[in-house]
Amino acid sequence: MKYFILALIVNGIFAFGVTAGDFRYLEWGMSQEEVMSVSGPPLKISENKLVYGTLTQTLTYKNIDSDNTYDLLFIENLLTNASYKIAAKKKSPAEDVHKKYREETIFLEETFEEPPLVEKMDNSTKKYVYENGKTKVMIIYYNTPIKADYINRSAYLNVTYSNNDPVLKARIQNLKIDRARAAQ
Repeated sequence: MKYFILALIVNGIFAFGVTAGDFRYLEWGMSQEEVMSVSGPPLKISENKLVYGTLTQTLTYKNIDSDNTYDLLFIENLLTNASYKIAAKKKSPAEDVHKKYREETIFLEETFEEPPLVEKMDNSTKKYVYENGKTKVMIIYYNTPIKADYINRSAYLNVTYSNNDPVLKARIQNLKIDRARAAQ
């Protein structure tokens, strides 16, 4: 039963109760139109870009309970990535960023059975990667004590949820091929 509930949470809807990004009601592979019908109109829509022959576009939404935003990346009009960044600033000091980091890691440690892959990037930056089923979560957390020689540095948290589903990746590849054929 425990595995069934975990599979529902992680594999179907990525129902992560994170306060920085509210994309918990979305499913991997949704079109932009489907996302907008659930989440409403975005703050910003990036231009369609062709990156190595792949069509990409980003929708930016404002989180309901904060000044932060989150980005949804669409590849060939299918949702494949959701991310947000929180940086220390006047309204959000380093302690707030650390609190969000702890909330996120506690939730992920409870959700994913496997421990994260931890990569120390330098003395004050770590990268954590959680992976299970169709979802991969990468957290980059940077925090250094504010000292006279580090006065320009600030704490930040970058969290990225990405699709790991081979079926969705195959759909994207087929859409890319179909679009390229139609353009000929």
